[in-house]
Amino acid sequence: MLFYLFEATEHSLCVFIDALEEICSSDGVSKLTKLIDDILVFPDIKICVTGCPETLTVYWLKRQSASNISLGNLTRPEMSIYVRKSLKPFRVQNMISRNTFFEILYVLIDKAQGVFLWVHLSLRNLKIGIESGDTDTMLIKRLKGLPGDLENLYASPWLHLNIDSPVYRDIAIRYFRYALQKTPGTLLCESMENPNVLEHATITQPTLGQIMCAETPELRNAILRRGSRLDAVTISRDCTKIKRALETKCAGMLEVRPAITLFGRRLVPKDESSLMWWRVDFIHRTAHVFLTDTEIGHTIMQGHNTPQLETATKLLEGLLAIFCFLHSQKGLPGPALGLLNQVNELAEDHGIQGVREAISMLPLVEEMYRNDIIGDSHWYMPKPQFLSLLARDTNFHSFVLSAIKSSPSEPSPTDVLRDFLPELRTQIRFASRDSTAIWFGFMQQLVAMGASLYTNELNRHSSHSTAVLGEPFVCISTNFVSLPETGLLLSNPLYGNTLASPVRKSLRLLTNYALTLAETCPDLVRPLLVRITVERLVGDIDFVE
Repeated sequence: MLFYLFEATEHSLCVFIDALEEICSSDGVSKLTKLIDDILVFPDIKICVTGCPETLTVYWLKRQSASNISLGNLTRPEMSIYVRKSLKPFRVQNMISRNTFFEILYVLIDKAQGVFLWVHLSLRNLKIGIESGDTDTMLIKRLKGLPGDLENLYASPWLHLNIDSPVYRDIAIRYFRYALQKTPGTLLCESMENPNVLEHATITQPTLGQIMCAETPELRNAILRRGSRLDAVTISRDCTKIKRALETKCAGMLEVRPAITLFGRRLVPKDESSLMWWRVDFIHRTAHVFLTDTEIGHTIMQGHNTPQLETATKLLEGLLAIFCFLHSQKGLPGPALGLLNQVNELAEDHGIQGVREAISMLPLVEEMYRNDIIGDSHWYMPKPQFLSLLARDTNFHSFVLSAIKSSPSEPSPTDVLRDFLPELRTQIRFASRDSTAIWFGFMQQLVAMGASLYTNELNRHSSHSTAVLGEPFVCISTNFVSLPETGLLLSNPLYGNTLASPVRKSLRLLTNYALTLAETCPDLVRPLLVRITVERLVGDIDFVE
């Protein structure tokens, strides 16, 4: 793609490549420099690269006769300010001498060669030594022994902290695994301007509260299985313990920081439970690369035998637990659809065992949905059936059908079909032909189980599509009429659809099915309306492949 762009452009280009030293694999630099050499074959292209003066990089630059400047000369004043500010508290408390203070300052800046990340990581290493009571002589020895490359800089404190402590090592690896399960999500929170107004805020998982619950099975079970309630003081105390453990056992590779945002604004709740929403993440992308893409990192992560499925399950149950806390303290629901997406990911990512684990969690999730601990509906909207929400994911179709059979009174197949149809359009837009056929097969199974297509019901399409089709606030319709309405929305450019090939095939299935149903409809008017709608669809869309 990049080379196609270079060939097609008629303009001069300047390409910037930052941080060559952050390539962790041993042959990564040589591969990148070869790519740059290939790019330089194109006329009117200039390239600017930044990185530490490592041997391979310096040799390649000399071969290119490239002009260069030393970034260290430019960043030295800012680095000096940063190091002084970081070490000042230790100097004030006489934890390091004046001479050691300045020796650390000068050696750090010289060894950094202009790389702020190296200074930051090295300072964290030195702080561990200072807080552990190292003498000035030991600190200088530690400083001079710090490796110059980032990969070994990550490895050094890890080996120092954990090589002789398998218990600490196992705890740290669990924390790393939690951090690798990074997932975005949303929750309801009080408006910053008006506490009586609820707004959707964004959180980045895993949160500190999730990990706290994941690491404490007794607490998790008390909240989820026995309905116990926790106060904010207990939450704050337990989260603080986990925060300290993260900072001391993970060799500085993980950090905890505020992570709730709303329209780009960072939200920091002011009560004592605020820590539970803080985000746990790698200090820098290179720490993530170190653990996932280097030989040392692979060795570290293989030192723990807990299955990935168990880690993901603990985190998901931790999320359920903090939603229970949110509801008990503030009466706010967690996002049902977002949560069900994560349950489905458990099934998608971990094979048949993941499917079993996900299905085993559904009764608990359904109970939380029934008790409004999770939910997405506004107060003025009827609440969809839980089984209808599950039907969005094909992994749960068998569970939904089995649940309907085992409880024929509530919910009825008609209820599930009615609430499922508004979701069908979203699924079709991003579906392959095979998965679309699965959804239509599921819909036909509901009909075979007695789902009514012709009974007047509240049409939930209006709550999603008022702006698109100008529908009334609430309307009464049937599942039969909803089918072509779904097709109209899919074909409407305002809905954001590009009418890619899988979508056209899905629309063909949908319209053909609607026409077949029209032949058996007891109402003489509705088949005519459906046929007009279908003809409009066919007229707007070229079904010819």
